[in-house]
Amino acid sequence: MSNNARAEEALRFLVHFIGDMHMSLHLTSRPWGGNGAKVSFNRYITTAHSINRFTLALRLPPPLPMPLNTPIPLFSMECNLYRAIYDL
Repeated sequence: MSNNARAEEALRFLVHFIGDMHMSLHLTSRPWGGNGAKVSFNRYITTAHSINRFTLALRLPPPLPMPLNTPIPLFSMECNLYRAIYDL
């Protein structure tokens, strides 16, 4: 697996993982959607919801190797998705 493919896979995992963590904070009423869960982050005491919503979201990711609006050849995309499980 190339370095770009590894980086892309790691980024996909991270985005999915953070999204899953953040969504669960909204789906629970205990402790108030993450607002009552005190955590230590970068030597500051804050809430789990605050870290997810503000601190992590405001950090800029590194630039992507290609623009997101670069067209992907349809045939190539179909070949890569054949018999694959993927999220839309």
